[in-house]
Amino acid sequence: MKESAGKELLRVSKDKKFNRNLLKALIVQSLLRPGEPSVLLRCRKIDHKVTIDGVYLPPPKSGNVYSHEPFCSGGVVVASEDGKIVYENTLDARLETA
Repeated sequence: MKESAGKELLRVSKDKKFNRNLLKALIVQSLLRPGEPSVLLRCRKIDHKVTIDGVYLPPPKSGNVYSHEPFCSGGVVVASEDGKIVYENTLDARLETA
């Protein structure tokens, strides 16, 4: 079931309009979480239209579902400027906690 959900995340993240709206919602939610006046925002390189700190999350999974390469199906990571607070608001992190 988890593998099926992971495949669905990849499909959904390829829908540009849905992904843009999802990213906006995740960014807003993430900015409220750490309670910091200034944060670093990270996303995948393919989602580069949002302002980021120059460090990218890994790309989506390749065709090989058994690969051990790092991947990110979408979403954002927000960190305090000093890096002590990190809030991972990615689709994969949400799937892991579901």
